[in-house]
Amino acid sequence: MRKVGNNLSLISVDTTREIRWNAFRIVAFGIITVNLLLESSHHNIAAYSIVAFTYFLTTATAIITSLYRPRWRNATMVYILTDALLVAFVLYSNLLDTEISGAHNLTTTSLVIPFVLLNHVALRQDRKRVILFSSVVFVTWIGMLIAQSIWHQNTGMAPFFSSVFNKDLGLAISFGFTSLAVYLFTAELQATKVLALQSDKMRQNLSRFFSPQLARTLQENGSGLELIRSHAAVMFIDIRGFTRMSETVAPEVLAKVLAEYRQIASRSIFNNGGVVDKFTGDGILAVFGVPEETDDDCDRALACALEISNSLDRWFVKMEGVVGWKLSYGIGVHFGTILSGVVRSGHHDEFTVLGDTVNVAHRLERVSKNYDAAIVASSDLVHDLKCFRLPINFKRIDGVQLLGREAILDILYLPMRIDK
Repeated sequence: MRKVGNNLSLISVDTTREIRWNAFRIVAFGIITVNLLLESSHHNIAAYSIVAFTYFLTTATAIITSLYRPRWRNATMVYILTDALLVAFVLYSNLLDTEISGAHNLTTTSLVIPFVLLNHVALRQDRKRVILFSSVVFVTWIGMLIAQSIWHQNTGMAPFFSSVFNKDLGLAISFGFTSLAVYLFTAELQATKVLALQSDKMRQNLSRFFSPQLARTLQENGSGLELIRSHAAVMFIDIRGFTRMSETVAPEVLAKVLAEYRQIASRSIFNNGGVVDKFTGDGILAVFGVPEETDDDCDRALACALEISNSLDRWFVKMEGVVGWKLSYGIGVHFGTILSGVVRSGHHDEFTVLGDTVNVAHRLERVSKNYDAAIVASSDLVHDLKCFRLPINFKRIDGVQLLGREAILDILYLPMRIDK
């Protein structure tokens, strides 16, 4: 349903844009009609009627297709080509006069049309459309000017070169330079839009891992987040028995539980200056000390673990009535050397944290079940605390063997609340 809603939203935006563009066509049609009526006393009324009717027809077709046939919107190139040809016809429609006496230079009213329609095309913010319209108008303008000059020479009204190199040629060149300016403006606007999209993509990518404030800072500083080695506190969180629970709980309920759980954890992580490395089902990997190390990384990591523990204790009480399961969790926290940075794959850039420190944090979370502990912290992390005072209800065990590791580790753990 969300995908359908997003698609409808995009269609609505596109339709609104088409309506605005076609509204300008209606304005242009009104200008053409008024100008043709003003000139009808001097020129062939049938020719002006053809121009007005043709432009009305293309305008009506453009409006109908934009509203009822969105897939046909690329046909605007055809409309633009038609407009360009009509402009050339309007510019020198006086060549259709039944009387050939007198000069056939451009009139002020006919000169308005190409510049109005050039602005109309520019509203599309598409360089190709600007090039198509302006090049067709300019080439046909020069062609009609040459045709008029030949006519004047053949009728003895004026020499060929004097008919070509006059004010009309200057106006045609002015239109060419105006088109060039419009093209450069459109190109700059398109480039700005591309940069904006890239910036938005970068912001969205960063916001997947970092708090909004940190994401903005990294974006403004243009940090490449290359893979580097540093020291950091790593935290791993997991809901115990989630896989078995997912086999019996309804999918919509499971989705609600996951969403709220991730929101609770990520809010605490971001509030304490941490980074969400990844969500793996019901597991969450967070890091404190990237993209830059600070003296209080361990303090913030342990404070965050306690904050999440308190929040989950309260939330699980409410959720047990919803899912019908007695929920529990484990949090492992460790401090050590890591490799961190954005690994680029061409299509999907991913922030990654690597190293034994990550594996130890994961195993500390796993061993928390053996001691019925809510939080298990390594002695390495506790020894590196600067200002944070470890709660007195933490218990210490020396020489713990972690799964898959030969080296033993001293740990401190917070027992799960009794009422759980």
